[in-house]
Amino acid sequence: MGLDFDIRDKVAYLTLNRPEALNAMDPETIRELSTAWQEVRDNNDIWIAVVRGAGDRAFSAGMDVKKTITRSPKRANFYNSQRLPMLERGLQVNKPVIAAIYGYCLGGGVTLALACDIRIASDDAVFGLPEIKRGVFPSEGATWRLPRQIPWAVAMEMLLLGDNIDARRAYEAGEMNSKVKYNESLAGCFNCRR
Repeated sequence: MGLDFDIRDKVAYLTLNRPEALNAMDPETIRELSTAWQEVRDNNDIWIAVVRGAGDRAFSAGMDVKKTITRSPKRANFYNSQRLPMLERGLQVNKPVIAAIYGYCLGGGVTLALACDIRIASDDAVFGLPEIKRGVFPSEGATWRLPRQIPWAVAMEMLLLGDNIDARRAYEAGEMNSKVKYNESLAGCFNCRR
């Protein structure tokens, strides 16, 4: 299972649970996230959602390229139909969503974080869209969300050069709502929701 989904005290916790792969999202995780967003949207016992990564190394390293690249058109169509609702959740969930970010937040992980209403990052967080360095242009909303949420020059640096930025710079640019000490990002979410 690539996603742990738990509801406690009106809060839905969505935990990307593939720490051995830096919580990279494979097709199963994408399916589970898509289903989880529908549950968050439709369940009146959920008032808020918190998205986080398992382990202590990454929020998410983005898409698991080894498991998502396919030669089967049928499988590719299914994958594409699932990943857009998962990453574009901002258009479908009318409840606050908080991202608790530490470690690596790359590619689709950045896109997922940008779709959240509030982003709290630990001081060890690293943000980037490295796919451009492999000849793949960032997609699923990063290209239009990032320039609308942070200064144009910083967004273009990330989108066109694939350069990573640290938590301090992300916070200063407005990509994060707050920056906390390592391993305090989840506690910051709790303070925010109270």
